[in-house]
Amino acid sequence: MQNEIHMRKLPLCSQVGQPGELGDRLVQLLQKDRIIVASHTKRPQNGFFIFIVDEKRLLENGRRTKYADIVSKISGNGRSKLVFIWQRTKPSVLKDVRHVFEELWAQQIIDAIAVVLGRYRAIRIYTYHPFTPNHCFEAGSPVLINDWDPRRGRLTHRTPSLFSQKSKMRDLFGCKVRCMGVHRPPEAVIERGNNSWRLSGTGIEMFNFMASYLNFTPEIVVNRPRNVQELERLNETSCLMSMVATGQVDLGFGKFTRLLDSEPGVTFAKEIQQDCFTWGVPEGIGNEPSIWKYYTTEFTIPSWCMVAASVAITVFFIKHFSKRLANERQIFRQYSYALFYTYASIVGATNKPQPRTFPLRVFVAHWLIYALVITSLYVAYLGSLVTVPAPEPELQDQEDLLSTSLNIGGRQQMFYILNSSAQSSVDIEQLILRYQILSPLPFYHHVRRVITRRDLAIFASKRELLHYSERFRAATNSSRRMFVLPVCVTRSYSSPFIFRAGSPFLKPVNDVLWRLIETGITLKWDDVNMDQELSQDRVFAQDTVLTLRHLYGAYVIFFSGCVLASLVFFIEMLSGRSSDFSKDITQNVRKLQDEMIYPYIN
Repeated sequence: MQNEIHMRKLPLCSQVGQPGELGDRLVQLLQKDRIIVASHTKRPQNGFFIFIVDEKRLLENGRRTKYADIVSKISGNGRSKLVFIWQRTKPSVLKDVRHVFEELWAQQIIDAIAVVLGRYRAIRIYTYHPFTPNHCFEAGSPVLINDWDPRRGRLTHRTPSLFSQKSKMRDLFGCKVRCMGVHRPPEAVIERGNNSWRLSGTGIEMFNFMASYLNFTPEIVVNRPRNVQELERLNETSCLMSMVATGQVDLGFGKFTRLLDSEPGVTFAKEIQQDCFTWGVPEGIGNEPSIWKYYTTEFTIPSWCMVAASVAITVFFIKHFSKRLANERQIFRQYSYALFYTYASIVGATNKPQPRTFPLRVFVAHWLIYALVITSLYVAYLGSLVTVPAPEPELQDQEDLLSTSLNIGGRQQMFYILNSSAQSSVDIEQLILRYQILSPLPFYHHVRRVITRRDLAIFASKRELLHYSERFRAATNSSRRMFVLPVCVTRSYSSPFIFRAGSPFLKPVNDVLWRLIETGITLKWDDVNMDQELSQDRVFAQDTVLTLRHLYGAYVIFFSGCVLASLVFFIEMLSGRSSDFSKDITQNVRKLQDEMIYPYIN
């Protein structure tokens, strides 16, 4: 308890009664920041609360305790700890403790203990468990968790904390928990069949695992729509949100996005992914590129720069090697011929004459291998335009979308998301002016219109657009798809569960989600329940170009040739100088000998 006190401020509630001597001693002993809070305050409070119970006037209006109003203003978000102190023991003390615990459970506050001071300085500490084999969603009888032994001067049981949500919520003993799901494909697919419901997706896998791990029985609450408009409203989770906020549903499962589903009184569980909101447009409606684009975009810009640099290095090596090698042909010493020789070797033309010296031959051998690789790759990519048709031109950003005559639209909630990003781009402001809120039909019908009629651009989640596009292709056995713009207009985190604010289910569910994320099980479920293209967020009809990664081997050969040829060149230069030096010495010695011997011969 001391650790909990040191971590929190202590609210002191006035206008509750005179605490007496015990209250004065607590105020003096607790060297901690204290806040005086009026009992009629309306703002939720967090902190460590200590209540000195007045046994004579505990109950008001039958079973309602005098602390009901104060407890209702304490935020039940797991950050507040409550201690109720009874200064004396009487036969009905456990009954009074149960009344207080029932008041706390009505507000779903479970981090609370009752301290009962007994005879001979004995102290008993009680708490309550809302889920046991004997009852569900009830405070039940108080549970003795520890007591103070006055003879030994310590607690009987050594416990790390008297406040433990984990021990109270780790096993729900098969109790029924009211749950309601939302249809948000592909993560949460909830569809009605002939006589049953079909549930699939990563969100459903998490829900089933959570029910098994926490040992509760899901009681699915179904709100049947009466018409198409209400069906669309239910899919937008507004009904589910209100039921969770008012306590009609204990847990909402599926997929819930911060931008779409944030409402007062609702708390999100741990977010497991980030949604990308973008545009779905008809396939192949982009501007036709220039014919020269196919000749220049086979390589990336860094690849072209490296090719140009390698040509310049080759010309430099040929010119300067031949200039410093006496036995090399004179024609290689000209920049014009060195450049022509390099270009001819790239395009595969016959070159005569050939290098004569060994260093230049070593370099040219590596250069020819490099040129063969580069030329073969370029010809292969360019030749594929004949055998494999080039992909149809696609829109790449919102500026391209504005240049079309497509109808711009989506659901009403998507309009709010787009409008929230209006200040970030002029293009978004122009798109908002053209935005049309579509009829409340199932989203699949709007995607089908984009693919078949090709007159609509729709704004939605990227994964949802890809899911319905693949669903249309599978249903019609057609190769036509909807193209999804690769840019994200905005992003938002999403969670598979929502709860009422202050729900005791939040902490145990978050603990389980953390373990699922750390072990990679959520990614595995993504791969199993969704197509490979959806799990990796890839875009259809994306072309590939040659990058430096593809040309890595060719450049290793080229620069190895540069290094090896340079070493051979320097070795040959040094060996040539030493041989010339020895020849000069020999000639000088012979000349000196002749001069010394010549007079005697004469």
